[in-house]
Amino acid sequence: MIAPVPSSLSAPRLRDRPAVLLALAIIVLAGAGLRGEQAAHPRLAHESVDERLYSALARTLAEDLHYGDRSTGPRHPFIPAPGAALVFAAARRLTRNPAGSPTDMPAAYWLLAVVGTLLIPATFALGRRLGGNGAGLVAAAVVAVYPPLVRTTGELLSEPLGALPLALAILALLAARSSGRRVLFAAGGALLGVTALARADLLVALLACPFLLLLLAAARGRSGAGLVEAATVLAAGALVIAPWVAYASARSGALVPVVDTDAPTLLVGAYLPGDGTVVGFKRALADETRARMPELRERSDAEVPGAAVMETVRARRPDLSYRDALRAEAFANVRRYAVGHPAAFAAMMGRKAVRMWRQPSQVRSPATGALHGIVVALAGAGLLCGLLWGRRGDVLLITSVILASTLLHSVLVAHPRYALPLVAPLAAAGASGLSAAWAKWAGRRRPTRP
Repeated sequence: MIAPVPSSLSAPRLRDRPAVLLALAIIVLAGAGLRGEQAAHPRLAHESVDERLYSALARTLAEDLHYGDRSTGPRHPFIPAPGAALVFAAARRLTRNPAGSPTDMPAAYWLLAVVGTLLIPATFALGRRLGGNGAGLVAAAVVAVYPPLVRTTGELLSEPLGALPLALAILALLAARSSGRRVLFAAGGALLGVTALARADLLVALLACPFLLLLLAAARGRSGAGLVEAATVLAAGALVIAPWVAYASARSGALVPVVDTDAPTLLVGAYLPGDGTVVGFKRALADETRARMPELRERSDAEVPGAAVMETVRARRPDLSYRDALRAEAFANVRRYAVGHPAAFAAMMGRKAVRMWRQPSQVRSPATGALHGIVVALAGAGLLCGLLWGRRGDVLLITSVILASTLLHSVLVAHPRYALPLVAPLAAAGASGLSAAWAKWAGRRRPTRP
């Protein structure tokens, strides 16, 4: 019999707290309104490379019932995780987009608005489990109005589709730790699998969560039960992603662990002369690329296409396939810089980790920057408070996901956008930690009766 983790909260049922329900309803409606505005007016004039890629995959799925084309080079169909393409393909079937405007799919933006709105009550439930109704409402309010999360509704990107199942997965795992129910461990693992199919970088959560669950159980003298719990989570997640991995691997002729971008991202991320960034990578190799391709000689470093730079790197190993050539160069970078210059490489990793959290994604207004800084600082402080005075094991589980994702991107490529799926669990854990710190401080100030 698995012994459950005792809950430190004895929160009354929500239906007995009409004021809390009213406040939550107001927060959800406000968040839905902000996202509806974005869905009604998407940024079609500023399509990113990722948006065009998702729309191209959605088109082949909707029109030809086939995932992408037969390309094997830099534009092969297994660059992104499949979740967003599948969702956008369904949206394309609902509302045809005009010719010449591949990202003009109205239903897709409204689907993103629905998913983003559902994230708000999910965050409330997560914060409430960790720190009570107050923490849940604060966390939900942060997610409802946080500008980068709102803005992604008007873009064909996968971050909202990864954020919701991640929050639900963590919620299921926390409930599983409290109740000891195996079905909840399986549900959490399955949701982590769904998360990975939406955002492949979050596959690390499917590794971090079982590992942390095992450590927490071992610390309580429950190593055997913890091993079963961790295996349940990992197996459930693996079952969810296995059909896609089998399909993508069969088509590509090599193992595809959700996506096939490990070589290019490691190549860029481990390239110390470019500081591990796409811009720096292009700048460092622009002259070599222009020398190979005379048609690019009039272009600046920033205007040189990334695909052309990758082809330049690939040309160094003409005897290998595109994928194998980039992978060989990526591992050569690791040996050359991580092993040869460990201090400089570690410093570069630190800068990339900071880059992921320092600025808000996409939105560059001073007000948004200030709000982002306040949210990250307070949530980070709350996370530490939760580890000291809150539900330590549950907060550690969330911390492990945040740290694993940040570490992954400090090795590969870091971008503020990649932090968006982590905002909801960070807000929930941060709000609960601040609530725990306040309760401890208020308890010390409360006079004792004689």
